[in-house]
Order: sequence, then structure tokens, then C-alpha cells
Amino acid sequence: SAPRNLIDAIGHEILLDRAQKETIAVQRSFASNYLIQLGGRESWSFIVLRWIRDQFGVPPKSEDGLTPFWRRIPYEIRREFRRWVNETTIQQFFDRIRDPHGRFKFWKEFIDEIEEAEVVLADAAMLMDFGKFGVVEFSEKGNAAYVYRRITFQRFKMMEFLRSVSDLKDQTVAEDRIIHSGSWEEKYRPKIKHLLRR
Repeated sequence: SAPRNLIDAIGHEILLDRAQKETIAVQRSFASNYLIQLGGRESWSFIVLRWIRDQFGVPPKSEDGLTPFWRRIPYEIRREFRRWVNETTIQQFFDRIRDPHGRFKFWKEFIDEIEEAEVVLADAAMLMDFGKFGVVEFSEKGNAAYVYRRITFQRFKMMEFLRSVSDLKDQTVAEDRIIHSGSWEEKYRPKIKHLLRR
């Protein structure tokens, strides 16, 4: 229940270490108080946020499906936390492959619209769920991103066993393909905005 100045004085990681030795009820109270008291990523510790994500998951964009833990957290804090998780996932994916096309910068423009970003197939692909549609990006150079309607994209997300990146490439049902060459950002930015409005 410590206020912000006491959390800073004691130390974020020290408090986390203490919380991890306590009951789940104490851990839940610590996590909730931590997010609310500090209020945003400029004050949050990466280590504590990662632990909260692993313990309590990521809040959905809509009110539906909120767990009891996230129901107690104000909307703005939930949005900021989800934004942090998705942005971190996307950035780490593209950092690992030293992305030459500026894809992280492009997708960061739409970070508030992303419900969930998930890396699959041992970092070979990333699924970005926008709710109304989904995008699959690939780590290997020379691969276009695939844009799918919600129903098709959810089918990919529900697959228990993805064998290879080819499982995520189906031009027959793809809404579009994003080819990362030339001024691809200017070409596809209006298309993504259109899909979000549709």
C-alpha cells in the first residue's frame, strides 16, 4: 500500500523481491498499488512490469474478458500497460532481426489499436491482433507481411501447432500483403487506417 515516494525510496526491485515471497493476495495488492501509484511507464520498472505481465496477463482492449485483477485497475492504466507490453514485444522482435525496413517505427504509429502482439515459431513470425483484422510479420528478410480478416486471423491464433512460417502464409484468403520496399509506409498507412475504420 506504499505511496509513490516510498516505493521510490525503498526501491522497485526490492519491493518486488519481497512481494514474490508473499501470498498471491499480497502479490495482487502490490501489483495493483504499484501500477496505480506510479501511473505510467515513465515511472514503472521494466522488471516489475514483466513480472506483472507473467503473473496477471495483459488486459484486453475491451471491458469484456477482464480478469478480477484488471477490473480493479483504471482504464487509462490498463491501456498504458497493454501499450507497453505490445510495444516491447514488437520492438524486441524487430531488434533481434536488425530490421532494415523501419517496421517497428511504422507499427508503433498504431500501437493503441493493437490488442495483442505475440511472437511465434521461435521468433520467426509475429502476430499482431487489431481486433477487426490481424497482421503477420516475418523475421526473415524478403517476406511480405500478410493482412487477414478477423475470422482467418483468429484461426491462426488458435492453431495449437504451427509447423513453419508457411502455415501463416495463405494468399488465397489474405486481405492484403505488405511488401517492404520503396515508400511502402506511405502506400500502406492509408490502407491500415481504412481497415481500422471499416
